[in-house]
Amino acid sequence: MKKMLQLLLVLLVIAGGAQAQKMGVKVLNEEEVPAEVKATHDRLFPGVKVIRWEGHKWVNKNDKERGKIVAVFDYEGVRTRARYRPNGKALSASSYYKADQLPASVASAAARYEGFELKGGSKTWSLKDTSKAPVYKLRLRKGAQVLSVFVDEQGNEIEKNKLSEELQEDEE
Repeated sequence: MKKMLQLLLVLLVIAGGAQAQKMGVKVLNEEEVPAEVKATHDRLFPGVKVIRWEGHKWVNKNDKERGKIVAVFDYEGVRTRARYRPNGKALSASSYYKADQLPASVASAAARYEGFELKGGSKTWSLKDTSKAPVYKLRLRKGAQVLSVFVDEQGNEIEKNKLSEELQEDEE
């Protein structure tokens, strides 16, 4: 039995290493963040201090390496992440809320899921097209079952596949 557990552990480590090659996150020093990204961030969020910069890399379905820079900071009293391409192009931002911090119209959508408890949610908005309305992602739980639901500001459900790519991005 002990040998079986050791073998399982080795296989998990190998599988985890293969996944790490597909996607990686690195905490960046201030000097590693491209000047274009810092300039865009300062323009969009003036006077807001970045807590941490992250570099995200992944390989997409066409085996092309992609990357983004993520700024983690507090915005309007809420932990927020803004996403940028390394050339400074702004993508999206997400703020993360506890259940009692969500707007009532958004939180009310959870009532449609009988037996599920609203645990929290995030608000994601486009930084490249400010005419797009923000989208909320609600985290619901019923025992071990977890459910993510996308809604608009009025609490109307939105299918994930109908969201633009930048509004689907989220790193929880």
